[in-house]
Amino acid sequence: MCTLTFCLSLILIASIPLENTLIIPLIGSPARAAGLATSGAWMASVLISGKVRRPSLFHVLTAAYTLWVALTVMWTLDTSATLVRLVTYVQLLLMLWLSWDI
Repeated sequence: MCTLTFCLSLILIASIPLENTLIIPLIGSPARAAGLATSGAWMASVLISGKVRRPSLFHVLTAAYTLWVALTVMWTLDTSATLVRLVTYVQLLLMLWLSWDI
């Protein structure tokens, strides 16, 4: 299962530059499809093995920063732009954790 997850993560990394070249109906870009497949395979791998790699200090600091961005939604002048940025940071945090654990 780990080999499948690793191969899917390589496909995800290779598809990121092609993100806006092709749109798949109901899914979006190829990078999003690869990300969904990689995330699903990673979750299955974690459920089967029962192991998740312990986060490092960098992961904790990145999560704290993402939490700080989430809190800024309360006092921002442009809520929609802040929410878009927050979604991006959450996706990056999840991709960081996924790539760390594979």
